[in-house]
Amino acid sequence: MVKKSGFVPQKMQKNYSSNKGKLNVNKPLNFLLIVTLCSSILYGCGYQLGLVGTDKNVKKIYCYTVRNHTRRPGLEMPATNSIIRELQKRGEFLTVVSNPEDADTYLYVALIAITRTAARLSDADFLEESSVALTAEIRLYHSQISYDEETFTVIESEPPFYTQAVVVDTSFFIEPNQPEGEYAIIPQLMEKLGRDVVYKILDRWNVPES
Repeated sequence: MVKKSGFVPQKMQKNYSSNKGKLNVNKPLNFLLIVTLCSSILYGCGYQLGLVGTDKNVKKIYCYTVRNHTRRPGLEMPATNSIIRELQKRGEFLTVVSNPEDADTYLYVALIAITRTAARLSDADFLEESSVALTAEIRLYHSQISYDEETFTVIESEPPFYTQAVVVDTSFFIEPNQPEGEYAIIPQLMEKLGRDVVYKILDRWNVPES
């Protein structure tokens, strides 16, 4: 936000005093200069329609269904929905489209691995808390891609213009009578994944986090 200031440069003070009571022909020019300055400031802060970079203007994004290469089944749609929800929250920068023909860019996300590690042991060396980490890969394309279900590879007409890795984690307490504890934290992992994937995407254009 640009703060107002009571400071008036000496040159402007002289111009004001010498033209007091007269029509100031410089007012339209001054107005245009102020508008241009404000537009530049807002643009630099990321408040523009769409995302503008050196490669291509991007306003609409198509999200492919997330690919799951982990040993945990059923993560594809929760991950996809989480990413789309987070993108919709930042709709001032990107619009999610359902038709790939309408998109300016294409998002491909693959879940690579889920790892589980001990977070805390009891005094008797029993595992009390465990940590689960999910690793994912992000790719942004300027053109549509396809996926080979037999070889589990992406078929692309050109390489991605942006790639990033994302790792999100959370922990849960181990309770003997609740073996489903690890499954209960999956929604938390999906929420974190969606948020961090979108942060990585917007970071491509230096958009500040909300």
